[in-house]
Amino acid sequence: MKLYRSSITDARPFPIEEAVSFPEERFSGTYPLLGIRDALISGEFQKFDDIVVFSGTISGKLVLADARTNEPFEMDVTVDGPIDLLEEEAEGDVTGYLFPGNGIDTDDVVFSVLRSETPIKPLSGHSSLPRG
Repeated sequence: MKLYRSSITDARPFPIEEAVSFPEERFSGTYPLLGIRDALISGEFQKFDDIVVFSGTISGKLVLADARTNEPFEMDVTVDGPIDLLEEEAEGDVTGYLFPGNGIDTDDVVFSVLRSETPIKPLSGHSSLPRG
């Protein structure tokens, strides 16, 4: 779903509860992230000054390649807000996800947040070093 910064005001938040799916080609170049399943965004977008803030929960199952065996496995991830969506890079202690322009695609928000939770060297619970 696409929402616009101009449609969110300080007094009128934008509620959302949506299941999100991603095409397989979205994950080319995202190794060790092979896919995202059962993604869900639930909460509301609010605007404070020039910053759009998502308050709620983003969850999904990351399909990852094991760092030792390269076998795919799933890892449940849940991220609770608030999450700042910035229009441009900010100076100082302001951190968040960069979404330039007036339009914000909620699929991109979910993808960015869940991708940022990908471990550098993902290990499944039963992987072990190869012998030798």
